[in-house]
Amino acid sequence: PQGVLMTSGAFLMSALSLALSKTHFPSRLKNCPPNLGALFANARGNDATFLVYEDERYTFNEIHQQVRKLAAYLVDHGATRGTRVALAMRNYPEWVVGYWATVSIGAAVVGMNAWWTAPEMEYALNDSDPVVFVGDDERLERLAQVPERPGMHVVAVRSDRVIPANGARWSDVMATADPGSLPVVD
Repeated sequence: PQGVLMTSGAFLMSALSLALSKTHFPSRLKNCPPNLGALFANARGNDATFLVYEDERYTFNEIHQQVRKLAAYLVDHGATRGTRVALAMRNYPEWVVGYWATVSIGAAVVGMNAWWTAPEMEYALNDSDPVVFVGDDERLERLAQVPERPGMHVVAVRSDRVIPANGARWSDVMATADPGSLPVVD
């Protein structure tokens, strides 16, 4: 199957490994970023290709801009340090952006298995109580089978289906003005 050039999980695990290695082996990795936020910040201002998905190519700068826009949307819709954001989709570039934006504001990612059935999704949503659900078309179809969660905002990724009144399309979130920086969250 086609996917991203470097999977989001591999990228994040590499970054986490570097950050942990710096803690355990500081003399060997003294120039390593101390955390994921610093690693992401170091990638700004770069027009090199960051991510490839099928025939789509994204530069570091393009992804940074998407992260800033999504992070602002998340904060505007109740996500902050300690809250949760559910990511439910295939290995799309939007998953990488969703993860990055969520951890950048201090919220926790609820990674929902793309193979889960509607009852499994319902259990996970009840257990984690996310303030925002970011999902692709197939996961939105399953979400429609779950009792409505009035306080949860929905972001529809690569989907033309009808979305809840408290939802937005990814394209609409990305059409907003670039805030220029990540929101400051206490």
